[in-house]
Amino acid sequence: MAVITKFCFSCSVRLGSIITGCLTLIQACVLLGVTLNTPLDKISDSLNQWLSEIRLEEGCFNEIANNPKLILTISSVFFSCLICSSVLLIYGSFQTRPLLMYPFIVFYFLYILALFFVLLFVLEFIKVKGNGLGQLILYSNLGGFTLLLYLYTWCSVVSLTQIVNELQVRLKHKLRVVDAMKKKKNVYNYAHFN
Repeated sequence: MAVITKFCFSCSVRLGSIITGCLTLIQACVLLGVTLNTPLDKISDSLNQWLSEIRLEEGCFNEIANNPKLILTISSVFFSCLICSSVLLIYGSFQTRPLLMYPFIVFYFLYILALFFVLLFVLEFIKVKGNGLGQLILYSNLGGFTLLLYLYTWCSVVSLTQIVNELQVRLKHKLRVVDAMKKKKNVYNYAHFN
């Protein structure tokens, strides 16, 4: 059963999925461009400085900060996959094909998880910097509401796939009933003439 039947209480979930796909496509293209145009030494220096300020220089974080090619490769592959899945979502929403929407559901959920961890690191950075409780509350509320918006759009896409799957099951059931009625009617007509 679908969780959401109207997107933003006004338009269909199908249109909401198309809007979500277009906005995610724009975001992923911009983030891919930023990722590919950032120099490797700048990434490494920024991450090392940032990790030292929040006291996470040991372990896997240090290895990640010292290997910016890994970060660059993973993020560019991820944003490329998000771009492809956004295009598939837009096409799948127009054609009402849920199989084309499933990759977007997976990659968009991973994108929301990545944004959640970025929010956690930013809040930890603000806390360590000691800029004040007001700024920490401000950024936690802004980040929380942003994540809530992303989760809402993700739920609308999931709801569209559920609605399409339910309609396909109902249609198959009705077609079976109609076929059974036609067979029954043909048997009755054949028996009536003999």
